[in-house]
Amino acid sequence: DAMRVLTPLGRQQAEITAERLAEIARATRGRVRIHSSTMTRARQTAEIIRERLGPDVVVMPPDPNLAEGWPAVAIPSRSMAQAEERFRDSARIEAAFRSLFYRGRWAPDGPVDLKAAPRDEVH
Repeated sequence: DAMRVLTPLGRQQAEITAERLAEIARATRGRVRIHSSTMTRARQTAEIIRERLGPDVVVMPPDPNLAEGWPAVAIPSRSMAQAEERFRDSARIEAAFRSLFYRGRWAPDGPVDLKAAPRDEVH
């Protein structure tokens, strides 16, 4: 993975994303934390964003659960080994998502249950 670094286009995209996130962050009064996977490109992107957002941004330790993977098994699967790998990836990706986001309960005709980050924290 160390050899798979951001390309010039990837850096440009990260800088554009960082600018947009900086606009959003200026509109908030909360702390900002950056989460990334352990992958080199993800850590490089997080650093570009942190540089643009400023020194008050907290960069969380890289989380291997946020790494790329297969979120679902294709039906029919080409092989059982491939299906097992995708089931593992799917569970890992779901656990990473749940560690950062909350899915509210949905009722067709009722209110939507939403959970926001505490006022002093923006993820």
